[in-house]
Amino acid sequence: MSKQRLRRLADIPDYQASGASFISHEAADLRNPRVGQLQAQGAAILCWTIRSPAAEAEARKIAQNITFEGYCAEIPA
Repeated sequence: MSKQRLRRLADIPDYQASGASFISHEAADLRNPRVGQLQAQGAAILCWTIRSPAAEAEARKIAQNITFEGYCAEIPA
């Protein structure tokens, strides 16, 4: 995929047009300003993929739900 297309997609340009109510986003990119904008507008924020307690703690600062892989959360959210 071209860098230009990747930059466009990073802005999640089709959120409103698609009628979405949530995004499922890479945990490492949850601080993306566009994620914050969508959350401020009422979008639910989900994330993937969490593999450790430290990554879970960081993701829970933003995400309402998390996809885990090879790691079980101590307290289900």
